[in-house]
Amino acid sequence: MKKVIRNIAGLLAIAAFTISFQSCAEQKKEDKNTIEVSKETAVEKTEAAKTATELSFKNDQAKLVFDNYILIKDALVKGDVENATTAAKSVEEASGEAYPEIFAAAKSISETADIEKQREGFEALTLAITPMIKENIASGAIYKQHCPMAFQNKGADWFAMEEQVNNPYFGDKMLHCGMVKETIK
Repeated sequence: MKKVIRNIAGLLAIAAFTISFQSCAEQKKEDKNTIEVSKETAVEKTEAAKTATELSFKNDQAKLVFDNYILIKDALVKGDVENATTAAKSVEEASGEAYPEIFAAAKSISETADIEKQREGFEALTLAITPMIKENIASGAIYKQHCPMAFQNKGADWFAMEEQVNNPYFGDKMLHCGMVKETIK
């Protein structure tokens, strides 16, 4: 009987060791995957930084309008009403009398705390900013992206500094819904 108990205890010890070892191996695999994802994220950020560095405009006003446009886009992707409002006010100030359509579209974003209305205003802002971007880009690339499902499948465009789609019309509901429609250089 004592021999059977010792054998069972030995088997339990071996089983516990095996389970423990296997759990650690799985944890190391998860850690390795996390490290690999972190490296990919770092590479993506480096690529985005290169794109941002290469992008320049013919005048400071166009650069300021576009930089704040991107801040609005990023805020809408995150569903951040306050930052979208702040960036829209900056677009209003930067566009002024030189770009009345841009000013009006930005104002429609800054005057509401409803994220869906801000997204509607962003569509108008994208349309208004298009000629300014095309006339004033000096170097680099801007990606015109499109979501066919926005506004009940009507579709809508936006501009980004990276090729990766981050949808401002749906945010985290459908973050990567869309495609690059045009590269503006």
